[in-house]
Amino acid sequence: MRQAKVSSRWLPLLAAIVAIAQPGRAAVPGEVQYQGLLLDDLGQPVTETVSMGFALYDAVTGGTMLWSESHPAVGVVDGVYEVTLGSVTPIDAALVAGGSLYLEVSVEAEVLTPRQALLVVPYALRSAVAEDAERLVGVDGAFLAEMVKNISFDGADPPNQDPREGVSDVDGDGLANFMDPDNDGDGLSDEDELAAASDINLVTPSLTGFAPATADGFVASTVQVQGTSFEPGMSVSFGTQNPTPTNLTPTSFDVLVGPQPAGDATVIVTRLNGESAQATFPFFLFEPVLTSISPAVLIFGQGGTLTVHGADFVDGLVVDFGSQSPTPFNVTPSQFDITVAGSEPVGFVEVTITLPNGNFVTSPDSFRVADDKVVFLTSTEQTGSMGGLAAADAICNSLAQAAALPGTFQAWLADSTGSPATRSTQHTGPYVRTDGVIVASDWSGLIVGILDAGISVDESGIARPGSTAWTNVQPETAAMESDDHCLDWTNQQSALGRYGLASQTGEQWTSFDALGCSFSRRLYCIEQ
Repeated sequence: MRQAKVSSRWLPLLAAIVAIAQPGRAAVPGEVQYQGLLLDDLGQPVTETVSMGFALYDAVTGGTMLWSESHPAVGVVDGVYEVTLGSVTPIDAALVAGGSLYLEVSVEAEVLTPRQALLVVPYALRSAVAEDAERLVGVDGAFLAEMVKNISFDGADPPNQDPREGVSDVDGDGLANFMDPDNDGDGLSDEDELAAASDINLVTPSLTGFAPATADGFVASTVQVQGTSFEPGMSVSFGTQNPTPTNLTPTSFDVLVGPQPAGDATVIVTRLNGESAQATFPFFLFEPVLTSISPAVLIFGQGGTLTVHGADFVDGLVVDFGSQSPTPFNVTPSQFDITVAGSEPVGFVEVTITLPNGNFVTSPDSFRVADDKVVFLTSTEQTGSMGGLAAADAICNSLAQAAALPGTFQAWLADSTGSPATRSTQHTGPYVRTDGVIVASDWSGLIVGILDAGISVDESGIARPGSTAWTNVQPETAAMESDDHCLDWTNQQSALGRYGLASQTGEQWTSFDALGCSFSRRLYCIEQ
């Protein structure tokens, strides 16, 4: 390279004409990528490392310096250099947005003139300008033309002479295509669109998500498709269907899809210009969940209505209940009811729930038919003068028969003639209420004084909270506790009767206090 004196080494006029500012491509806030061409005094491209300075002014000459920074070692190759303005001293965004700015460049402390408008764009460097430069300074115009054509100012792969680039401004944003990183203004970078084989000069839709994110392939579902650049008249392919979009906006629309096979369905959205976006949407087949059945126990020979609890229940489901197939009713996603007969044998009943899509759940231990002995609180009340133990037993059996309870029942009463300790069958299995709730695991659990649940439900399964019951039965032994038995349960005058609290599970359930026999109370009835 020919050397010249410092004062005349650089070619300032040409450098000012061909320097390239890219305010649209900030690497980080406060930075601007800047490219330029540096020639020597003979118009030849420079290849070396030089010290450069940059300053922004508010006028082409004179004016006020608004910003400056130095770059002590800038690599120049074949005349081309690139620096990041703001990398040393950040450029305030308000400064760039405030109006016309002019960039002053210095090389090796020599100021190049004239200053350049910061928003100068490369397409001003058409061949005619290059030819003028050649005429003025003797530079090969082809060199400048090739620089403008082939340097990737916007970061995308097509060379600047590509028909998709060039000096036109497809989206009207003031940037020529060859320095605009998003030619069509669709929010997708040219680089990404090229990678997806999309046309960078045509608006391309995008798919960003679905709500809900998945659906049961066995039934029809409304799905919201989310994305960008949606338009009326575009076509939608959703798995095996071509649904018509509804509630269409530029960023979302709804489609009714399904039934479809389980698995990922391909979703394609195509605009009228032929540009499309593609994603996948998973269909699956729901599986029912069985968490519990209430009541969880029925007495052998006793039918009733049960409530099945769980998840993902739908109309049309089928229930197998042991040897029965009861019809579900009151179906919601989390529960349904069935009515079963008392025909199942003692033991656990296998329950299977099958959805219309064929998926099912089986539970071998959610429900039990028991040979338990039933206990209940009478729905009626009577004074302490009820006619003795035999009369009390008769009250229990009459109410049990009216409620269709099988078996023989005995009143939980004690007086001078007898007590549960001498009268009752001491069952080795559980004692349960008429609502299926276990009261005690066996006779020992019944008399120990600590029940699993209070005997506060009557013969029809109706809760009677706050009730009291005549007893005079001692905890732990089931024998007569005192002489408070209303004269063997036959006299309500000037005598006392001992009673228990039906809602209690401690000893107070059978022995709480003694009051006058003229009061009306209920009875506990125990199956024998």
